[in-house]
Amino acid sequence: VKSRKRKLKIYLIDNEYYFYRDTLYGHGDDGERFAFFCKAILESLCHLGIKPDIIHANDWQTALVPVFLHAFYQGELGNAKTVFTIHNIEFQGKYDSYILGNVFGLGNEYLDTVCYGECINLMKGALCLADRVTTVSETYAGELEYDFYSFGLSDIIKSISHKLTGIVNGI
Repeated sequence: VKSRKRKLKIYLIDNEYYFYRDTLYGHGDDGERFAFFCKAILESLCHLGIKPDIIHANDWQTALVPVFLHAFYQGELGNAKTVFTIHNIEFQGKYDSYILGNVFGLGNEYLDTVCYGECINLMKGALCLADRVTTVSETYAGELEYDFYSFGLSDIIKSISHKLTGIVNGI
C-alpha cells in the first residue's frame, strides 16, 4: 500500500487462520498466533531486503520481535536496533515453558531471558533484549518500579532503568 500524501510504503501481514476471528485476544493459541506475527515481521524485512535502523515493538503481542531478532536475524538485518513500548504492563504474554522450543523455536539458552517465575513471560524477554524501552509517560515509567504497578516485573524494570524512558502518549 502506498500513501497518497507521501511516498511511504506500508506492508501488511495477514494470516486468516490466525487473525480472522471475532476477537483479537483470549484464544488458546495466542502465543502461537503472535509468535507467527513477530516472525513474519522479521522474515518480511529479510525477503524485501529492508535493513531498518530501528524496529519498534509494542506490548506482549510483539514482544518476541527483539527476542527473535537477537536469536535468528542479527546477521540478516544488519545492525537493527529495537525499541519496545509498554502501554499496559498488566498483560505480559505468559505461557507454559513447553512453548519455548516447540512453538517459538528458541533453544534453552533463551530460557533465562524469557522465563520469569514459573512461566515464559514475553514482555520480560523484550525488556531484557530491546535496546531501548519506552512507556506512555515519565510518570508511568517511574510507577513501574513499584510492585503495585508493575504486576510482578518491578525488579526487571529496575534492572533496565538505564534504557527506560517515558514519552507522553501521542507525541
